[in-house]
Amino acid sequence: MEIKEAIEQLRKEKNDPNKPAFLIYAMLKTAHPTVVEMIEYQAAKVMIAGEMMKNTIVEASKTEEGRDRLNKGMAELLAKYKSPSFNDMNEEEKDG
Repeated sequence: MEIKEAIEQLRKEKNDPNKPAFLIYAMLKTAHPTVVEMIEYQAAKVMIAGEMMKNTIVEASKTEEGRDRLNKGMAELLAKYKSPSFNDMNEEEKDG
């Protein structure tokens, strides 16, 4: 998916209350057109990244080796998320 396609998709979904685009555009009703354009661009980038992640996971899930690598990566991510240093960093953000 390219940026133009992602922005078009966002614009098509902006009136559907079941889609994230609805919330984005609701918050931007009174925003300057330049701000709307910037937010659309960023949202489109996130959509593209999400699609790429989904495709990578789907592709990796097709093989035993891929599933093992996914499980290992998720376990590492969870371990990092639960680590004291990660939690300390979050506490600093809350305080600061």
